[in-house]
Amino acid sequence: MNEPMKLIVVIVERGQGGLMRQIFLSEAYQIRCLWQSVGQGTASSELLDILGIGTPERDILFALATHRSAKHLFRKLKSSLGGNTHAKGILFSLPLNAVNGLIAAALNHLETLDSEIGETTMEASHHSLILVLVNQGYTDAVMATAKAHGSRGGTVLRTRWAGDDEVHDIMGITVQSEKELLAIVASHRDRAAIMNAINEKHGLRSSPQALLCSVGIEDVARLG
Repeated sequence: MNEPMKLIVVIVERGQGGLMRQIFLSEAYQIRCLWQSVGQGTASSELLDILGIGTPERDILFALATHRSAKHLFRKLKSSLGGNTHAKGILFSLPLNAVNGLIAAALNHLETLDSEIGETTMEASHHSLILVLVNQGYTDAVMATAKAHGSRGGTVLRTRWAGDDEVHDIMGITVQSEKELLAIVASHRDRAAIMNAINEKHGLRSSPQALLCSVGIEDVARLG
């Protein structure tokens, strides 16, 4: 029987995605199934200077991995030796409820990690991933609201509405085609305040038409 699968998300400074890809594909980590995209960070210039990150542009990697490989990856990155990846950013994992059976079988077959790794105990994460889908041009205003309630920054992805037009009638609003997806990693302590504030100021009845959801992060690690 295939073991549970995880979605690993990596957000690093622009140009460092290739480095992270090489690390993931190495024999030390064996993360085989990867997608790479680009995004725009929302942190202020002052915060970028403090973090030592020169530009707001981001490389974003999405990876599918078995539960065992994900645990091994975070254990190594949290150690003093594995944490020096020469990349700056954040990495976190999310549990998946389902995935294509063929992909799961292939990843289980490719994985050759020692079975003892699967018994490693990991520290529980206390973070959530907040996803905010807004009309194009409103992410700065939405992010300002999020920062006022505890967020330190987020990452923006350009998207387009691809849903059924009947949704418009159900919600009673006209959905703008051009969208931006704002991804914010927040502590459980700040999550409710951030989401409530965004919904009140930028909700579906307002011009940004913000649609929000959140999912618990299984583990998180800082890079650099």
